[in-house]
Amino acid sequence: MLVPSLVMLALAAAAPAGQAAPLPSVAVFRLNPEFGVAQGVANLMGERIGTLLRDSGAFSRVVASADLESLVDLERQKQMANCAGDSCIAEIAGVLGVDFLVAGSLGKLGGSFLINLKLLDVRKSLTAATISERLPGDTEEALLDGSLPAVRKLLERAGLKHALKTVETALVAVPVVQPAAAPAAPAADRPAWVFPVLGVGAGVAAFGGLVLLLGVVAGAATAAFVGVNSVVFVNYPVDLGKGAQRSGMLYLAYGALTAASVAIALLGLGLAASGGVGAVVAALKI
Repeated sequence: MLVPSLVMLALAAAAPAGQAAPLPSVAVFRLNPEFGVAQGVANLMGERIGTLLRDSGAFSRVVASADLESLVDLERQKQMANCAGDSCIAEIAGVLGVDFLVAGSLGKLGGSFLINLKLLDVRKSLTAATISERLPGDTEEALLDGSLPAVRKLLERAGLKHALKTVETALVAVPVVQPAAAPAAPAADRPAWVFPVLGVGAGVAAFGGLVLLLGVVAGAATAAFVGVNSVVFVNYPVDLGKGAQRSGMLYLAYGALTAASVAIALLGLGLAASGGVGAVVAALKI
């Protein structure tokens, strides 16, 4: 009979231990505005902290700073925010009926905000956790971005379980998928003969121009030579028969040289023209 009695006694003692402990309650005071922060901004930040504490699931009841106005006056709230002694904490616990108090301040230093929060354990008459966080940024958006990590750190330092990780995950921005780069435009369809023809055409055109210049120079030299010798034969006839013979031979040579000069010039002109046309056609295909 003794053993069953002991078993029943152990089960009876273990049953309450297996039950989950009730969640504590918390009150949030208005944050004290410090250098560079307006009272309205501090009030909104206090409301933001109260909302995050509700979303954390760490407390059964959250008394926001706006709700405190119906419970205590503003002067008493300031006293509570600076409260650290046992008698002061006991007085707060009696007025609000909560287990924890959150108080702090918000200021601005340079290009960043500085938030100081403390979590007071009313029942144990001690400070459960404190944080002092720098929130980079000189606009109020920095407060919105940094408030959740600050509250989460405060709860973790106090050893309170919370669900703010899930909330933070939901707030993470979805990465933007960059669109694929547009494919490069295909290279122009150029025939294989373009560049060879362009090179050969330019070379032929240059050579033709040189030949044309040679023909013109040769024609001019021939005309000058014949003109000089004609004057000599006309002005100083030694023998009329020999002079006529020499004049005929001179003009015959003049005709031959002139024809050769014209042929060279025409050849050069043709080469230059054909080479130039080929070069232009090839250049248009590029």
